[in-house]
Amino acid sequence: MHEKDKTPQRLFGCAEHTDPRSEFNFTDEDYTLVWESLLGAIGESNYFSGKIHTDHEGFCSVLTISVIIYRDREQPECPVCDIVPIWWQMATYSNFDGEGELCKECPNDFEFCDLRRVCKGN
Repeated sequence: MHEKDKTPQRLFGCAEHTDPRSEFNFTDEDYTLVWESLLGAIGESNYFSGKIHTDHEGFCSVLTISVIIYRDREQPECPVCDIVPIWWQMATYSNFDGEGELCKECPNDFEFCDLRRVCKGN
């Protein structure tokens, strides 16, 4: 199997060790960008399944996700108070080619628990 064919399975804790210098590192600001993009796609729904594209400084990400959305029904606007993934995958890319297509996919250190932390405001 070629190195490029291996997919880290971070959701289940089976990820192979990768060289940290070759990973894109998600900062708090990056998680906030992903959360804001996801929140915009969710709208008023209690379930979402789709792809969220986010541009970051130096890379872009595509979150493919199926998620159940929990809302605080005691608040007038029923804001999202938690999200529970059914399935997710975060792909990160180094840049775009000249035709607007995503180029090289690179490993990342994205963790869903950190996205939930942003969701909950902690």
